[in-house]
Amino acid sequence: MEMLERYYSGEKDWNDFALSFSEFKDLDQVVELAGLLNGNIDVATVIWGKVGSVGAKDWIYKKVNALDKVRPIDCTEDKNLLNRLRVALMRMPC
Repeated sequence: MEMLERYYSGEKDWNDFALSFSEFKDLDQVVELAGLLNGNIDVATVIWGKVGSVGAKDWIYKKVNALDKVRPIDCTEDKNLLNRLRVALMRMPC
């Protein structure tokens, strides 16, 4: 399967994108989600905004086809996989 991390456009683009979900960053549930994602509050806020409050916590434990069947929670342990997750989130429709 195609490795999405090859299409990662860089920290500036990611940070600009994640900023559009910053309204969620102080929610207790998002802070808890970030804790599960190795402290990646930016990733947690985007997941919260894209997947929604009901399914965000469950989604991080599912093998996702777009991530080559890697769980989002596992992507935070490796820089390349983190970038793969970021690209997938940026491409995910709202």
